[in-house]
Amino acid sequence: MAHHTGYELAYGPVPPGMRVLHACDNPPCQRPAHLFAGTQGENVLDMVRKGRNRVRAWGEQHGHAKLTEADVREIRRRRAEGETYRSLAAAFRVNSQTAWNAVNADWRHVQPNE
Repeated sequence: MAHHTGYELAYGPVPPGMRVLHACDNPPCQRPAHLFAGTQGENVLDMVRKGRNRVRAWGEQHGHAKLTEADVREIRRRRAEGETYRSLAAAFRVNSQTAWNAVNADWRHVQPNE
């Protein structure tokens, strides 16, 4: 892709495991000042924060959400203290996979102490 080449011409090779991301959100843009290296996870988080995700409802706004953002923060806090996913799942009346996702996957947009 053109932006990838533009990044390499300006900054050198893209670090392993990284992608070229756009600060300007314009995929064809090649301006070096608008390009930066980041992970796919950072790219997704950037997309969500800027409201460019295709999912209309995210997090607790999603119709199937079983947790709130406050629940997710509490799950993360308790998990960091060593509580098991099974115990967290029981406490929040979700399955263990949902508790795991709250810590590791689906709720990446939730930052601590927002």
